[in-house]
Amino acid sequence: MELSKIRKVVLREESSTEHIAAFAEETGKVLGISALMQSRKIKKWLYGGIAGASFFLVEKSFVWAYFGFFTESGVLFLITKLLLFALFIHILCSSIAAYGFSGTSGRWGYRSIAFLLIAITIHAIFNFMVIWNNMTG
Repeated sequence: MELSKIRKVVLREESSTEHIAAFAEETGKVLGISALMQSRKIKKWLYGGIAGASFFLVEKSFVWAYFGFFTESGVLFLITKLLLFALFIHILCSSIAAYGFSGTSGRWGYRSIAFLLIAITIHAIFNFMVIWNNMTG
C-alpha cells in the first residue's frame, strides 16, 4: 500500500475522533489524578506528568506498530520526532491539570476546572495543528 493511501486512511480516522479526543483524554487523566491526590500527599504535578506519559505510551504504541515497517523511506524517523513532541504535550497538559488540583486536595472546584480547561485547550490546539498539517501537506 502506498504511503499516501495509508496517510489518507489514518487522517480520515483521526479527523473523525480528534474533536473530542482532547476533552476525553484530559478528563480521563484528571480523574485518576484526583483519586490519587485525595489519598496521598506528594508532589501533585508529578502525578500529572506520570499520567500524561503513561497515556502517551499506550496511545502511541499503536502508531509504532502500524508504521514500523517504513524504515527505508525515513518515515519512521519523522514519526519518532512527532511522537516525542506528542509526549511533551501529554505530559504538559496532564501536569497543568494536576497543578489545578494541587490547591484543592484533588477535589473539583473552580480552580481545578479552570486548569483542566486550559489543558484541554492546549491539547485541542495541538490536535488541530497535527490534523491541519496532515491535510495541507
